Amino acid sequence: MKLKQKLRTVRTRLAATLLTMLLLPSLVIGGFSYLTAKKQVDTQLANMADTDISLVNSIVDQYIQAKQSDIGLLSESILSADAARGILNTYTNNHSEAEAAIFVNSDGEYVYASSNQSQPVDYKPLENEFYTKAIAKPGQVVVAEPFTSEQSGHTAVTLAKASNDGKSVVAVTLDLTALQETVGNIKVGMNGFVVIFSANGSMIVSPPWGGEGAEEAAPDSGSTVSSDSSSNPGPNGVQGEEGPVTMKFDGDSGHIEQISPEGEIRELVYMTNELTGWKIAGDRSPIEVVQAAKPIWNNTLLVIALFVLLGAGLTMLIVRSITKPLNVLNHVAGEVSRGDLSHSAVIGSNDELGELGNAFNRMVDSLNSIVSEVKNSNDQLVTASEQLSANAGQSATATEHIAQTIELMAEGADRQVTLVEESLQTIQNVARKIGHIADNASATALATEQVAEKSKEGGLAINGAVSQMGTIHHSVNRVSDGINHLVQISLEIGQIIKLISDISGQTNLLALNASIEAARAGEHGRGFAVVAREVGTLADQAADSAKQVTALIGAINEGIQLAEQSMIDTIGEVSTGMNVLNSTGHLFDEITLSVDMVNSKANEVSTMASEIVQETGQMVETIKDISHVSQETAEGAQTVSAATEQQLASMQEISSSASYLARMASRLQEVTEKFKV
Repeated sequence: MKLKQKLRTVRTRLAATLLTMLLLPSLVIGGFSYLTAKKQVDTQLANMADTDISLVNSIVDQYIQAKQSDIGLLSESILSADAARGILNTYTNNHSEAEAAIFVNSDGEYVYASSNQSQPVDYKPLENEFYTKAIAKPGQVVVAEPFTSEQSGHTAVTLAKASNDGKSVVAVTLDLTALQETVGNIKVGMNGFVVIFSANGSMIVSPPWGGEGAEEAAPDSGSTVSSDSSSNPGPNGVQGEEGPVTMKFDGDSGHIEQISPEGEIRELVYMTNELTGWKIAGDRSPIEVVQAAKPIWNNTLLVIALFVLLGAGLTMLIVRSITKPLNVLNHVAGEVSRGDLSHSAVIGSNDELGELGNAFNRMVDSLNSIVSEVKNSNDQLVTASEQLSANAGQSATATEHIAQTIELMAEGADRQVTLVEESLQTIQNVARKIGHIADNASATALATEQVAEKSKEGGLAINGAVSQMGTIHHSVNRVSDGINHLVQISLEIGQIIKLISDISGQTNLLALNASIEAARAGEHGRGFAVVAREVGTLADQAADSAKQVTALIGAINEGIQLAEQSMIDTIGEVSTGMNVLNSTGHLFDEITLSVDMVNSKANEVSTMASEIVQETGQMVETIKDISHVSQETAEGAQTVSAATEQQLASMQEISSSASYLARMASRLQEVTEKFKV
């Protein structure tokens, strides 16, 4: 999945495209160059093979022609068997390549001459191939099938010529070792060679590996290779490791393929020698073509690799110059998508990507300005909508109260007229009662003075209690400090007890060592052993006592911790009590002030009651006027009530619109808050 995501990136696609455009033509050119070079090398090797087999063909021609001339002279010189022996011996002695010279007539009389070999056993020249071929062609030099000599073990060939009358035949058996060496030294290319086959396909000049592997040849153009392991080597065959090896060729020239013992496929280009009918073949290895063209291919690959490295570096620079601005734009775009408009794309190039970066920055600036304006306008809108909603709600509430009040006023206006008369009588009664109120007010003023005195005394008592609580708080703090001191002392005692435990342990160890030493001393150390046991006993008792003291100290520490926690709770409660007393003291101060105010107001009430009695008469006349006005008010209240109901409905609609506007403004504000400007 990660690889698939990487392949989708612009960087990867650009790099892959550029490298492909660089690598593909280079590989194509290199491949064509290699194939062309390989073809040229193959053509050169083919030409060399043709040249070499032509050279060998000329060598064979010269060799055979020279021997044909010799046989022609011998045939003309020898007229009888008696004369043949001396001539043939002279010839074999003067020609080392001549393994044997033979004269035979039609009566079966023959002369066998050799400078270094004896005559074969049961030799029957009339049954030999050279005789039958020569008799078939009188006056012509014929070439018999090459064979492996029984005397020398070398490959040999017999050339023979019959007299014109066909009564006698002169033959010379030639050792082909010199020819084999000459041909064997000829190379086709670096490791190619030349081989020679007889007209019947017998091998005359073997490949470097000898006859081995020839039977594995893959003949072409109808050529075949055969090996008969049951045949005996004779004068008409070449003995291989598994028997005489023969190869049949289709045509006078062409090419065939064979497989070397190493399994290498090799190609033979052959031609036919006109004098002997032998097949002269030049071997060339296809691998040699590959090896000859391999340096070209290696150099091509090296050049391609160098150019690919240079191209890769240039590609990276090009891709980086493209992807770096794109990454900057992608990063800034990501920040903008998250609402951060404070970033800008910094691209230091003047190409199309630079223009794109500038256009992107202008877009961000424009968006920044728009968001800022919207945000400012939205803040004002939110404030205005909230104020409008609040005012609309207040107005609706006030209007509703006004409508209810006006309805009540309309209802009460009708009763007001009736009640005015009743009020007149009531006011007269009130006047009388106000006199009593004035008297009661004087008594109330006196009582409030007494209450003020008592409240001051209560305030003093509260202050004393607050002072006493402060003293208690201070004492509790000192007790807490004492407990803390006890904790420190208990810790020091614990350290001392630990030291005593350590000393008792060391004493016990010393007593044990002393007992051991006393035991070693025998009778002289018996008293010392008793002392050591007593010291060990005392050390154990001291250790046990230290453990008991440690347990007691632990219990004391637990009690101290409980006492400390109790003191902390007591301090908290004392602090709370002081706060309560302080609050109570403030309340008594407020009560004193209130009582003084009540006393002052009571005096004022007494004075005002006298004035109310005087003004009651004037109120009666006023109430009459109020009765007339109340009638007019009742009529107007009905009209105002209807208008108020309409205004209430309008205010409710305004309140609903203001609420909707406030919600819209809030959503718009949430959107704009996502942007950082």
